[in-house]
Amino acid sequence: MIQNPLGSVRLAQKRLPGAEAIFRGIFDKARDFTPTAFNLVQVLVAEQRQDEAIEMLHDLAPRA
Repeated sequence: MIQNPLGSVRLAQKRLPGAEAIFRGIFDKARDFTPTAFNLVQVLVAEQRQDEAIEMLHDLAPRA
């Protein structure tokens, strides 16, 4: 989870592939860490991968 801020920095720098890799790594290990999931959705939207972002949000909905 400590890497989440690093992913946020990559996202702010528009280094989307790096941000995605960080967020996916965290998400794969801790699927219940919602902040990372939402950050990953932001990356997907920035990369214009809306279908993946929507699917991820649907998967998160029961947890929210």
